[in-house]
Amino acid sequence: MPRPNSLPACWSGLRHLALALFLLPLLLSRAGAADVTADPAVRIEQDRAQQGDAGAQYRLGVRMDQGLGIERDPAAAARWYRKAAEQGHARAAHNLGNLYLEGRGVEADPVQARHWYALAAESGYAPAMNNLGYLLATGRGGEADPAAARQLYRQAAGLGEARAQLNLALMLMRGDGGPADPEAAVQWLAKAAAQGLPAAQRELGLALRDGRGSEVSADGAFLWLSKAAMQGDAEAQYELGRLHGKGDLVPLDYQLAAFWYHRAALQGHARAQYLLCLSHALGRGVASDAARAWAWCTLAQEGGVAEAASTLADIEPALNGPDKERAQKILASLRESSEKVGISKSVISNQ
Repeated sequence: MPRPNSLPACWSGLRHLALALFLLPLLLSRAGAADVTADPAVRIEQDRAQQGDAGAQYRLGVRMDQGLGIERDPAAAARWYRKAAEQGHARAAHNLGNLYLEGRGVEADPVQARHWYALAAESGYAPAMNNLGYLLATGRGGEADPAAARQLYRQAAGLGEARAQLNLALMLMRGDGGPADPEAAVQWLAKAAAQGLPAAQRELGLALRDGRGSEVSADGAFLWLSKAAMQGDAEAQYELGRLHGKGDLVPLDYQLAAFWYHRAALQGHARAQYLLCLSHALGRGVASDAARAWAWCTLAQEGGVAEAASTLADIEPALNGPDKERAQKILASLRESSEKVGISKSVISNQ
């Protein structure tokens, strides 16, 4: 005969088991995505990284930096990059420098960025040479040294780093850090443009348009500006719009001009916003629309285009009550959809 209290004891054990099963996921989640993951590939990397494998530490840092198979965690990525970099892993040192430069996962510190870029550059890692050159050229994290920056760009450019080829070309075109050499600048721009770098394609197109370092080439200017514009480069879109709007080197086409102004304007390009304002005010390539012209001109004025103020003064008398209300709605909508164009990251090498 079973004892009278055997059934309650059984149920008590089951209750403890159920409680443990309920709490286990909560305990595991508190351990953090960096330590516990269902992805077998990440678990393997974690095990190897914890055993001191520099390559695994770097790869785990990349996963955490980009959110690949694990929750994104820049702070944890920085820790793993540091562990790998301290073992001499050049890519990890470079990526740690990027985090310090951008202030992701760590407090922004260009001095630290210089330090880690320098370690990676000493190992011959071209992207780090480029980024260290950028800091030396701009004086971030220490004294500016354009000559040293130019030398680093040249070394990285020779290794095929597209951004370094662009940066070297810009220094050669301007004569920064040494004598100007527009012909050599165009050659380096062509190398970077052939690798698909939009900023290099744009600069090559402008050089061919203006005859800097090469003869003027209408076909070349249109080709390279178009390639950059199609990749979303706002400055190239603006310049391509100007070519069509003025009929320089290409047939006059107000519709294409307005199309490219609009693409650039949506990215926050103030000059493009102003020219799009004029397109709507004059009905060139788009329907005449005083309310829309007013909205674009307002954004252009906020972006620092001085002549936008007088244009606004000319437009406002044409707006009646309903038009003013519609203009305000258009402006609010544009502010929501427009992006601010900041400093181009084309000069910086990422992963």
